[in-house]
Amino acid sequence: MKRGGNIAREKIAREKEKAKAPEIYESEKTEPNGKATKEENLNRENNEELKIFISEKISKKNRAKILNELSNFFSIYETKIIDRSDIAILSEKEIDKVKENTPSILLISEKTRKINPELAEKGIFDVITSRDILKKLSFSVKSLIKSLKKQNSVSEGRIDTLLKVEEEIEKNRNSTYILLAVQICNFDSIVILFGEKMSQRISNYTEKILKDIGGEKLIGKISERKFVLLKKAEKQDYESALKEAESLAKRIIKNFEDIQKAYEKEINIPLNIGVAIYPYDSDKAEELIHLVEELIIKDTSESKISFVSDEMKNRKYIKVKILNQLSRAIEEKRLLFAFQPVYEAKTMKLKMLEVLLRWKGEEINPEDILEATHISGLEKKLIEYVFVNLCEIFQKIKKYDFSVNLHMRNLTKGVVYKIMNILSYYGVPPTNICIEISEKSKQDEIIENKPNLIMLKNIGMKIAIDDFGSKESSIFQLREIPADIVKVDREIVKFLTSDEEEKRKFAESVFLMLKGTGKKIVVEGIEKEEELKESIRLGADFVQGFLLSHPIGEEELLSMIT
Repeated sequence: MKRGGNIAREKIAREKEKAKAPEIYESEKTEPNGKATKEENLNRENNEELKIFISEKISKKNRAKILNELSNFFSIYETKIIDRSDIAILSEKEIDKVKENTPSILLISEKTRKINPELAEKGIFDVITSRDILKKLSFSVKSLIKSLKKQNSVSEGRIDTLLKVEEEIEKNRNSTYILLAVQICNFDSIVILFGEKMSQRISNYTEKILKDIGGEKLIGKISERKFVLLKKAEKQDYESALKEAESLAKRIIKNFEDIQKAYEKEINIPLNIGVAIYPYDSDKAEELIHLVEELIIKDTSESKISFVSDEMKNRKYIKVKILNQLSRAIEEKRLLFAFQPVYEAKTMKLKMLEVLLRWKGEEINPEDILEATHISGLEKKLIEYVFVNLCEIFQKIKKYDFSVNLHMRNLTKGVVYKIMNILSYYGVPPTNICIEISEKSKQDEIIENKPNLIMLKNIGMKIAIDDFGSKESSIFQLREIPADIVKVDREIVKFLTSDEEEKRKFAESVFLMLKGTGKKIVVEGIEKEEELKESIRLGADFVQGFLLSHPIGEEELLSMIT
């Protein structure tokens, strides 16, 4: 945390300098040749300046078309230095000029060409022909800026909040602090149903409530739906701080309920609030924020206040340990595979193997590994590791299909092309691979990366919806994800043999609906003979669970084949 503290102090020192000489720092933002960061440039509104680099290899005629088209939507400043640009437009012959941190659009003047894995790896966002400049360029630039803003905004909001919390605690190390994380639930649904303007108003309203209640307290905004409030507790002891935190959270929820009256539309907008107390729950700002974020990770149907438990603190210790060792574990191949067999329901023949991650020598939940890769930015590296090792195993077996769990946020163009490249290199048929989409995937992530998922489907990969029935978003996923397979969650399976008739009928209706879609049904988590019989009776195509087999290691799998 020392480095974080230094960054925070440097940031505050810079803010003080700005206060002394604001005109200097204002000119830094507006001066065309200034050194404002790429992130600052990309987060500007459309009517503000967009720095663009156009290669000298582009003809004068095409240069004029580019500038004229973009000036309809942006305030353009053409820079001669590629490193200072927001977006670089290059000719086909200049691929080697592409810099890792320079978002680029490749302009080809003679022939039509699609983005391929090689171009995507180099950071090329789109390919445009001369004749398509007027039709496609402005849309492509808008899409690129939107994509980059989304990638940067959440991580920047979290880092900025962390630095603020860390600096405030550093001032009063011997004090007790209350940290609240406040999340607007069902935010993705609000965006889809009522539009971005409504969702933005609700976000602003929430921030205003926190400022009104918190007063001079520290308010951090991690994203449009997630906020952090830090307040020095009135009393030092843990119990008093907890009571004060609960009272504060209840006031926030009560004030927020007025939003239902502020708009004519009836919408359910609960708040999920997580509470942590410094130094009792943790004496590190980063761990405190991770703890409260974990408390509010799931949307709720009603407003809820949650507190950090001893079990959570133990798990957080494990996650911090994972974060510290993850990159090295990947390099040293300490992440191993286990395989959950999936059987054809009618014949009970082994048909597919679901890939599960294990950490060598450690009892660590695979979900914690995946969460750690997301926090640390190592998701792409882990996905590459998984597919390379999976292909090596497939070459030894060449018999069954394999399924890999991925989150929709993982399926960027770059990741999709990386997967395709790996399969091609090892000669593994895409038809032997199934991508299971995590039930935790959010609606906006599904919509944004759906075209990339379709690319995998088009080359022959199977697509599955994982844990169907475990979340409210299951129906949305069924409608939007181009799936071949639906995996019914254990929660539905338990209803099949319930003593309550309503639960049994509900489970049967789920099977009936899925059969109507024409998709293959995999029933997960079968632990009893009765559950197996009912699953087959209701039309399951494939089954898996501890009744049939526990996960097996690579050596056991290979011995089965030989």
